[in-house]
Amino acid sequence: MMNLFEVLVLSLSLGLGLAVVRFAMLAFLPAHPMSQFISRLDRLFGDSR
Repeated sequence: MMNLFEVLVLSLSLGLGLAVVRFAMLAFLPAHPMSQFISRLDRLFGDSR
């Protein structure tokens, strides 16, 4: 059984990793289908970056 602190650190590092991957995809592969999917998700959630 993991304690709350471990779960918090794990989710935080996972979120940070996803943010880095998302930034790299949008920065270096703007024409990639995954990048278009990410930007579509951003528009869906009202995140206009």
